[in-house]
Amino acid sequence: TGLGKSVLAKAIALELGGSCMHLPAGFLFKSHRNETAQLIHEIIKKSINELQQVVVIIDDMDVLLQHYNSEYHDSMMTTKVLCKILDEYATNPNFLLIGTAFEPNKISPIMMEKFGDNIIELPRPNSLLRKEIIEMYLRNSRTLVDVSVNGYVGDLVNKTEGFSHRRILQLMDLADGVAFSKFFSQKSQEPILEIECFDGAFKKLEELKLEFAIN
Repeated sequence: TGLGKSVLAKAIALELGGSCMHLPAGFLFKSHRNETAQLIHEIIKKSINELQQVVVIIDDMDVLLQHYNSEYHDSMMTTKVLCKILDEYATNPNFLLIGTAFEPNKISPIMMEKFGDNIIELPRPNSLLRKEIIEMYLRNSRTLVDVSVNGYVGDLVNKTEGFSHRRILQLMDLADGVAFSKFFSQKSQEPILEIECFDGAFKKLEELKLEFAIN
């Protein structure tokens, strides 16, 4: 999501040395639906048995475990397996599990307790930084930026509160995309980025977020 979670996790693994296994939750969930728990268990057990020292990174753990309350969902079994692994190897100096999450509140409280005080929270861009990101994008936009957009920057800063750097850029790209769509459909002289384009961009952003959560 652009906060640097995965980069920090890999840096920690590199600093510790040994072998590092990177398991993106999206890959595990989409490619091995209903088999995620078993797959993770086999990978981690095999790694611990065959390697002297191993760091396992599970990216977007909140996506993988968000349905932990549903007995019909793979998330419940996966949560149980990870909890069991953390209990079993809690005192093993040669094993470390690192999980990243954009919305940790979606993870089971029981799971979160396993990490104890070993949780690092990365701050999201404040209003000044969000303003800089938006203005920098507008200066380098692929479209002609309508004059009215310059006066809309303050509203964009407020509407993107809580957004990561990457999510803000995704929003701006989507707004540019809306401008290009209007350009092709209306056959105007050139694509123009207008305030209305951001309405469409916010809507598309929500649709993408919903699609990702469902899948």
